[in-house]
Amino acid sequence: MNTSPATASTPEPRRLSVGGSFWLYLPLFAALELATPRSGPLLGVVLYVSLLIGLSLHSSLARQESAARLALALTLLPLVRLLTLVLPLLALPPLLGYLAMLVGSALACAVVLLQLNLRCSAVGLGLRVPVLHLLMLSSVPGLAALHFAFAAPAALVSSELVSSTPVPAAPLALLVLGGMLFIGGMLEEVILRGVVQTVALPLMGRRALIFGALAGAMLYVGTAPISALLLIGLVGWLFAHISYHTGSVLSVALLRGSTNVLYLLGLPALLGPPDASALLVALVPLGMPTALLVLVLLVLMSLLLAWVLVLFGYLCARPTS
Repeated sequence: MNTSPATASTPEPRRLSVGGSFWLYLPLFAALELATPRSGPLLGVVLYVSLLIGLSLHSSLARQESAARLALALTLLPLVRLLTLVLPLLALPPLLGYLAMLVGSALACAVVLLQLNLRCSAVGLGLRVPVLHLLMLSSVPGLAALHFAFAAPAALVSSELVSSTPVPAAPLALLVLGGMLFIGGMLEEVILRGVVQTVALPLMGRRALIFGALAGAMLYVGTAPISALLLIGLVGWLFAHISYHTGSVLSVALLRGSTNVLYLLGLPALLGPPDASALLVALVPLGMPTALLVLVLLVLMSLLLAWVLVLFGYLCARPTS
C-alpha cells in the first residue's frame, strides 16, 4: 500500500510526532547560554562548536529524513551564537561588528535553506496576506511597551559611541543601527518560524509551534530576566500560531523587526535608559495593588489584540472559493 510523503502540515507516524531527542537540545542550549557568560567567550566558542558538530553528526546519521532535516536546521542556532562570540574578539567597531554578524547569519541561513532545498515561499516569505502584514504593524507600540515593562533594554547607543561620532554623522549612525536592528529581528523570525518550525512540523506536528517558541526563548537565557523569558516564549508561541495559520512568516518578521527598533532605540530615547524594568519602577509609587492592576490590564489587552490578529490572519488565509 502506497503512502504519500510527509509535508510541512502532515506529521509522520505517531512514533516520530514528539520529536524524540530533539527536545533535549533545548535544555542543553540553555545550559550553554548560562555557562558562557561565566566561563568567557573562548570556552563558549569551544562549547558551541561542540554542539554544532553534534547537530551535524545527528543530521548525517539520522535514519529518518525529517529528523536529519531538523538537526540541520537547528545548526543555525549555535552558528548565530558563535558569530556573537567570535566577532567581539576581533575588536571591530560596534556598528561594523553588528553588521558583520547580520551578514554572517544571513549567509548561514541561506546555506541551510539551500541544503534543505527550501524556497522563500516554503518558509513563508511572501505577500500571501498583505492586509495582515499592515494590521500586524499596528501592534508594534503595544508589544514594544510590553517588552519595555518586563525587560530593560541594553544600552545600544552608548555615550562613547555618540560622542566619538562626528555630529553630522551621528543621526546617520543611529539610522544605520535602527536598520540593522530591524533586519536582525526579521532574520531571527525567519530562522525560528520560517526554517526551524517549517522543518519541525513533519516530525513533531503541532508541537513544533511550542518547540520553536522555546528555542527562541533559549537564545536569551543568559541575558534576560525570568519575566522577559516568559514574555519572549509567549510572544514566540503567538508568532508561531500566526505563521502556522496564515502560511506567512513575513508578517511576524516585520512586526519583530519594528518592535526591536522601538523597544531598543525609540523608547529608551523617549523615556531614558532604565536601570530596571522601566514600567514596573514607574508604577511602584502608585502602590502595589494599582501597579499589579495596571500590569494585568496591559497583559490582557496585549493578549486580546494578539488573538484578534491570529483570528484575522486565519480568516485571511482561508480560500475564498
